[in-house]
Amino acid sequence: MRSRSVLCVVALCGLGLIGCGQPVREDRSVTFSKDGNQVGFQHNEDGVFLASKDGGAPVKIFQPDANILATSTPLWSPDGQKVIFTSARSQDGTPPVRNVWPFGATNDPAGRIQHKQPIVYTCWLCDRSKPDQEAKPVALFEAKCDHAGYVAANLAVRWHPTDERIVFVQQELGWLHTLYEFDVSTHASRRVFPLAAEALLFDWAPDRRNLCCVVATGENNAENGIWIGPPGAKDWWHVPNSDALARGEQSSKLEQLRATRPAWTADGARFAFASHFVEKGPNEPARHALHLGTLATRQVDALADGPKPFRDLFWAPDGERLGVVQGDETGSLHIARRGQPLSQAINRRPVRRFAGWSAAGRNIAYIVPDQLADPAGESWAFLLPPDPLARDAVLLADGDRKEPAKEIFSGMRVTFPTWSPTEDKLSLWFTFCPTHRSWVSRFFGWGLRPGDPAAVFDVQSGKISWLAVNAYEKAQIGHYHLLKRDYAEALRWYEQATKEQPPRSADATSRLMEDLTDPRDFRVFHSYCLSKLNREKEAQAKLAEFEKDFLQLGPPKPAGDDIGQPLRELFDAKSIVSAMLRDLYVAEVFLSLDAAGDGAKFFQDRLAGGDEIARLSRALALSQFLLVERKHADYAELATGTIAPLCLKILKSQPGIGGAFNLDARSALAYHAGLALLPLYTPEFLSKLPEDKLQALVPRWQALQAQATDDTTRLGFDLFLLAAATRLGKENERRTVDERVHSNPAYSQYFAAGGAPEAVKKLREAIAATR
Repeated sequence: MRSRSVLCVVALCGLGLIGCGQPVREDRSVTFSKDGNQVGFQHNEDGVFLASKDGGAPVKIFQPDANILATSTPLWSPDGQKVIFTSARSQDGTPPVRNVWPFGATNDPAGRIQHKQPIVYTCWLCDRSKPDQEAKPVALFEAKCDHAGYVAANLAVRWHPTDERIVFVQQELGWLHTLYEFDVSTHASRRVFPLAAEALLFDWAPDRRNLCCVVATGENNAENGIWIGPPGAKDWWHVPNSDALARGEQSSKLEQLRATRPAWTADGARFAFASHFVEKGPNEPARHALHLGTLATRQVDALADGPKPFRDLFWAPDGERLGVVQGDETGSLHIARRGQPLSQAINRRPVRRFAGWSAAGRNIAYIVPDQLADPAGESWAFLLPPDPLARDAVLLADGDRKEPAKEIFSGMRVTFPTWSPTEDKLSLWFTFCPTHRSWVSRFFGWGLRPGDPAAVFDVQSGKISWLAVNAYEKAQIGHYHLLKRDYAEALRWYEQATKEQPPRSADATSRLMEDLTDPRDFRVFHSYCLSKLNREKEAQAKLAEFEKDFLQLGPPKPAGDDIGQPLRELFDAKSIVSAMLRDLYVAEVFLSLDAAGDGAKFFQDRLAGGDEIARLSRALALSQFLLVERKHADYAELATGTIAPLCLKILKSQPGIGGAFNLDARSALAYHAGLALLPLYTPEFLSKLPEDKLQALVPRWQALQAQATDDTTRLGFDLFLLAAATRLGKENERRTVDERVHSNPAYSQYFAAGGAPEAVKKLREAIAATR
């Protein structure tokens, strides 16, 4: 019921960690060697890895220490024998916060966010042509920057396209940045870019002669934009219209530069880039533009403009077709040709990411949101709302648009797709995400957490070469196969993961904090897989293990209470909080596997057992399955006959402890029960029930209302009676109940103007905002 408080929680989730300014998202693209036979990737605290394109066990070449803020993806040398990568640490030696609890921001499949802070980064070289004992990374040099994003987004260094030299970003004059070149053989350095800028990124043009830099030197500075020229030269071309930097995904200089970074044709003759012209007055609104530059003539032509940003620019290998997405988080995919207007959208589903053309130019690939069975805008499951970002699908289309696109993968979140330079294969990250998440999961980053195995995906055969680096990622692969109903393959991965998972902490308090901050328990999945293989005895044993260990603290230490009595009571094995957290976690598992029917049966079968707290917790979870399956009448009966009476009884026996966050069992129950019952407080939902069914429910809620002994529970029952009277057109009863509701002191505490219907609208908006 406490919708206002819940909305505050959701708002915090939507904002994430409002850290320091200048946010930059990391780039976790899995890079191919020039011949396409090897890949390299970084996995944050797990390290830097190299692997075969065909999968197998990745080889770890670097393990970050406790002081590393960020690590970049390895970049292959032109001969494919060496890689370079960078690692960043703060200039003042401050160690990073590894797990930003309670928000769980470190696990974003789209990449972590780094904020501006002075760093020192090290450039490492690993020579894979040497024997294994000599192929360890060697530190080549160090440099300074003012942002960890240079490393996390892989913007700090690049190989020279022909020689064993490395171009790198270096901070100088306190706050400006420019480019230097490092000779691997002599370790000598020289400056190669005439400008120094507040923010700078660069890469080589495909002609292998010119560097292309994008700089930001200040607000509306004439030197902002794209600069192209040979290293060490003075006559660089400042590309017209590029000073109007494109709008980035994040509100930082570096993100603007990333959005402005040009896309080159394979021969380096032409390039395309986006720009953003800000609003200057009512007669000159803001607009986004797409431009075509020709290097030989230093000419820039307009390709397109419009009210939405252009992003994900990729040329076909023939250099005649440019694919581009227009829109923010999702958009439309278009083809641009020189001298022709932008094509109509070639996609039917909104595009999250465009991967570009295959090496031969026959196919294009793009990522679209997978269509959930329970979309956020239609869902009434407010205790376990759907996550619109949970899943993606990979679509493959004919590059000449002769045939419609076909879906070649679905079921997981897909990020950082990159084509192989030689084959019809994509490197990417597949992340198994929960399709529905409780508010505890959303706010605390808890519950069913994402896992991120990298992979190489053959788009023709559908074969996935997984690049799992630890036991938990192997469990995530098991989840994928379980979702696809390949139970034997799922079990194979679960058994591998079980054998390889690290032991849990011996200390009970440490285990609790691990479960809260980095939960990796997959035994519910494992149990469900075993049950689908008719190995019921093993399934029940695995489930019993999970329930026995779940958030268990054990008795206080002899030397004193190690965690505090209120928190110990909150997570007591028999408390309503522990019961609800456990059951909501199990519910997330079933829903994430598209197994709502099995989940409903799981909780229905257990509804009659246990004490009143266990029954109420299971009923709350069951209610969400009934809503997801659109069994509205069954839900209303469960709420009336089980949830509401048990809430009335248990709330009387659960004293609160108060405090700034109301961290007690009574408040936790009020939050969860209120969200579960919220649909019944709106005439819109009650219109889905047969009228005779609704009329039969009213006297039962009137009887419950008469038994209420406090304002909160009395309000809960009256809100249903108000919605029912409104829906049934009983105006006299509606006025009577409405007077009781608005005179109840708890009403203004829980609801703003508009009452429950407005709260439902705001809640749905907040769910969408958490994307």
